[in-house]
Amino acid sequence: MKLIEYKSDFYQLSGKASDINRQIAFAGIAIIWIFRITKNDTISMPTGLLLPVKLFVFGLALDLIHYVWSSSTWGIFHMIKEWQFKNENKEVSHSRLLVVPIWILFYLKIFSVLLAYYFLFRFVGSSCFK
Repeated sequence: MKLIEYKSDFYQLSGKASDINRQIAFAGIAIIWIFRITKNDTISMPTGLLLPVKLFVFGLALDLIHYVWSSSTWGIFHMIKEWQFKNENKEVSHSRLLVVPIWILFYLKIFSVLLAYYFLFRFVGSSCFK
């Protein structure tokens, strides 16, 4: 397999991982919604679900930040190189430091959602299987 094919697979798989992560974050919020408490037209949430819901929302916020940061990084990089070389077909390279924040955000958003599910499952286990 050519190196470019690995890169293509990476782009496809990391995009899919982001999509799945986003969907399961929303599903986690929906699960938490099931456990809400409604009393006298007031909705509250068991305290054991506050951390998971915060982590789900944080994961979704990181997802947005990840895409905004990534698109801004590569958009600005492209604009600078286009201005510098005035040639779209010029071979250019980038500093590996440009991708570090992108990787950090990618893994943080996934970790946040996985951690949220850990705490959600602990809550469900302690609430439902006493």
